Amino acid sequence: PGLSADKVGLLASGDFSDIFIEKLETVNATSGIRLIGSGTRAQVNAHLRGCVIDQCSGTAVDIKSLAAGACVTIEGGYFQAKATATAVIHVHGTNGTVNITGGAQILGNEAGTTIGVYGQEQQVLNIDESVSILECPRPVVVEGATNGKILCTVQNDVIDGNNGAISIQTTGKMRIAPTVRGKANAFLRGVQLVGTSNTGHTIDPTLVLASAVSGAANKVVINPFVSAVQLTAPGYYTAAGAG
Repeated sequence: PGLSADKVGLLASGDFSDIFIEKLETVNATSGIRLIGSGTRAQVNAHLRGCVIDQCSGTAVDIKSLAAGACVTIEGGYFQAKATATAVIHVHGTNGTVNITGGAQILGNEAGTTIGVYGQEQQVLNIDESVSILECPRPVVVEGATNGKILCTVQNDVIDGNNGAISIQTTGKMRIAPTVRGKANAFLRGVQLVGTSNTGHTIDPTLVLASAVSGAANKVVINPFVSAVQLTAPGYYTAAGAG
């Protein structure tokens, strides 16, 4: 009686620092790990290594309100959330840096709208080429970020992706070079730049499999919901990112 139904495996809040979270395992929690900074202290840092966060009804890893100069690194591990979750990993409202690396596996495994990695108003987000995002309806969504790299492998062989594999909105100066694979027409688009406020991106769609994104013309699409521009040749540039 009186206990919250919000079940969290590990919570660190305020000005946490020098935290190493190694091989933590949770199952059927609301959220596996929550790191909530104060937004004011630059020395905040944490390392997540080899954690197994399985079958979360909410976000498996929730990182929020890091100050500029703060850093969180997720190295390796397995992270899975159910269709009830907004995202498997959600990074939001921070001015710090978040790195996802070390062969981390990020899974959805249920139809719906769950995002694999959701960077929302995040200063720097790096997802390196060793990371696999599997069977997520929306593998990567980045909104309001500045700087970072999206180099991961995205693959759906069962679940239908109901949007672009990589969706970028109101962001600047990112390197985007994912591997996108899966069944035929697994995703509507490979890399999509939503709206007219994206600028300074370098995009390499070489490893986006045409059959997985409904054809080669859909490897990179600017402003797909208004006046779609399909990029089919290198060298595209526009000053305002408007297409």
